[in-house]
Amino acid sequence: NDQSHVLPWAFKESRKRGATAFLFLGDMEISRQADTLFARQLSDLADVPFYPVIGNHEVEFLGAIRLSGGRHAVRAFKEDFLKSPGIKLAPLAQVAYTADLAGAIHFIALDNISHKDEGFGPEQLAWLERDLKAASATRQIILVGMHKPLAKNPITTHAMDEDGQAAIRDSDAALALFKRYGVAMVFVSHSHMYAAYSQDGVEMRLTGGLGAPLVKGLSAADGGFHHFLLLDIQPANTQPGNGKTSLQVEVVKFQGTPTKDQKDESLEREN
Repeated sequence: NDQSHVLPWAFKESRKRGATAFLFLGDMEISRQADTLFARQLSDLADVPFYPVIGNHEVEFLGAIRLSGGRHAVRAFKEDFLKSPGIKLAPLAQVAYTADLAGAIHFIALDNISHKDEGFGPEQLAWLERDLKAASATRQIILVGMHKPLAKNPITTHAMDEDGQAAIRDSDAALALFKRYGVAMVFVSHSHMYAAYSQDGVEMRLTGGLGAPLVKGLSAADGGFHHFLLLDIQPANTQPGNGKTSLQVEVVKFQGTPTKDQKDESLEREN
């Protein structure tokens, strides 16, 4: 429901700013059937590689009712959207993969949407731990992307909190792994807003402002604006002093008229 045409602006603006990859945090369209509309807009990225995670609107009718053909939806998502170079799919039924970007970043895409019991599931958590252990031995910055925010975050309960105790336990386990293996930042979406926060010492960015109606009643000062994030990574060998790789995040705000909350935004349940 991108009435303000934020998505094409973000694709073109990111190209103009020299982006080397575009990470997308799920919910291509309001329903899986409309994802073909989104796919056509990918031409605005031209040669910028596209790395998406799966969102609830890909496997649930209007993002709320689980579809009977969930496995088909997941398989179709992989076939339709995971075409960029460097993607290493996890040997799982879910949409989890890694990609090494710009020589400095190890990106991990997680799926906290499509598992039958919600959450991540034990197989994905085991795969995640193996990958984090290997990645932590390199000099790369580890970034993680997923659709729903982790449970017990300080911003919203429109997150894994809503998916039951099994999902909350999975969320706790994932957060412990992020902390143990030095994940630099985790990017989440699902709520149509922006927020920067720390969760048990792990830096988080909630970025859900790429065109869908914004959270009802949320002011721009509190994160109610359309945007995308521009990550600037400076490798260690360009840094004076301690030799650490640096990561900076710029919030690029949409200057057009924001899309106001619509009737489907009743699905957004904020604190």
